[in-house]
Amino acid sequence: RAPPPPPARRARTAARAGAAGIGPPGRKFLGGMRVFTTRLDHGELFACGECGTHLSRAELLESKQFKGKTGPAYLMTRVWNLSHGPAVDRHLLTGDHTIQEVYCAVCEANVGWTYLHAEDERQQYKVGKFILEKALIRRVVTRAPDAVAASAASSASSSSSSSAVG
Repeated sequence: RAPPPPPARRARTAARAGAAGIGPPGRKFLGGMRVFTTRLDHGELFACGECGTHLSRAELLESKQFKGKTGPAYLMTRVWNLSHGPAVDRHLLTGDHTIQEVYCAVCEANVGWTYLHAEDERQQYKVGKFILEKALIRRVVTRAPDAVAASAASSASSSSSSSAVG
């Protein structure tokens, strides 16, 4: 087993990884600090529009009938890999609410907000849920790890069989 690299080398490696946006799955480097993120399972996901960090699963989308500052927005029941701004009172289309802006935990891009309180009793269903603005996120489709391995094995066997025929 090789000895660990000296501290100066580790710092340079972390700085390069952070600048390149690379690192082990589930880990990102930001400002010289390691940020641990949750990598969501395969399927259709919503990710940060800036850096691609996984934010939520498509099946957690509760409604597409919302408007954000940038246009259409989605109401989500659960979102990961976020940091939160301070609580602020806002007058929105549906009344007075207390919200917190939410940011990608990796690149700190604004992706929407979360509802902390709603004055109107009919709007209470939003409390604890998240708005992801469509213009600030992107849809990503990922495959299961075993499907990726099966696909790689299939293409390897088809290329070897075609070279044997040729």
